Amino acid sequence: MSKMLFVIAQPLTQDYNEFFDLVIPRLAPSASCLDVLVSSIIEDTAQLNFVLLTLYTQIRHKLILANFTYSFEIDIHVNAQLNFQLCDYQIFYPWKENVPSALRRCNMTGVQTLPSHITKTVDNSASMGYHTSAVVAVGGTFDHLHDGHKILLLMAAFASKQTVIIGVTGLELLQNKKYASALQSLDMRMNKTCTFLRKILQPGQQFRIYQINDVCGPTGYIPCIDSLVISEETAQGAAYVNETRIQRGFSPLQVVCVKVIGLNGPSNCNSWDGKLSSTELRRLELELLKLL
Repeated sequence: MSKMLFVIAQPLTQDYNEFFDLVIPRLAPSASCLDVLVSSIIEDTAQLNFVLLTLYTQIRHKLILANFTYSFEIDIHVNAQLNFQLCDYQIFYPWKENVPSALRRCNMTGVQTLPSHITKTVDNSASMGYHTSAVVAVGGTFDHLHDGHKILLLMAAFASKQTVIIGVTGLELLQNKKYASALQSLDMRMNKTCTFLRKILQPGQQFRIYQINDVCGPTGYIPCIDSLVISEETAQGAAYVNETRIQRGFSPLQVVCVKVIGLNGPSNCNSWDGKLSSTELRRLELELLKLL
């Protein structure tokens, strides 16, 4: 049994580093993916950003120490009905935490660990609530889909109560990217993005995916979009998008700015987080192929 699900209850107030230290070594060497379920309710995008940034950073750091590569998939589920069968999963949870009743008939193992308390306060002054925007857009290259991309997609899915619009950058706009010869095709990037979305979206949600050929992408021609999820490094582009929409008679978008891995991750894990980018993953791929 190579599939694992970690169930944790309170990542806003508890640090699960020790729990991850105990359970990640139980992954089979052949394992290629890991799912994490947050069983408590996340109320807004600020809370979600903190949880995702913390969990992806901690888990990825420990996976790298355990000699798993960046291609190992981590999928985090919040406020979720799991959209996959659990019969072939081994489920681990901190032994004193409550587990959702739907999981109690599964193959479960309680791990004797006591998560430590987190004192950090999450600033939710500029956040968006759960499923409060009808149509949310997010865009990017989504090349070698990695944890930072998944954070953006999870934030968009969290905020949307109806439709997620995804823009994927076309190859014409990527020719000057470093290690461009290792860029995945548009079809591959779209397919991997769609596969992830099908796994995380909840009943009643849908998505539409488009190629991006200019700065605005679908936000420049789809009037019904309400909100835009962007990373901190592309925040300046949001102002241009809204200027363009106003010029075209569309309503400006509410903007959710997201901290993603490789920018301001938790300080105790900064030794690796800067490496997590599509550029680095392309470099590693070329290195493996002996083309560098």
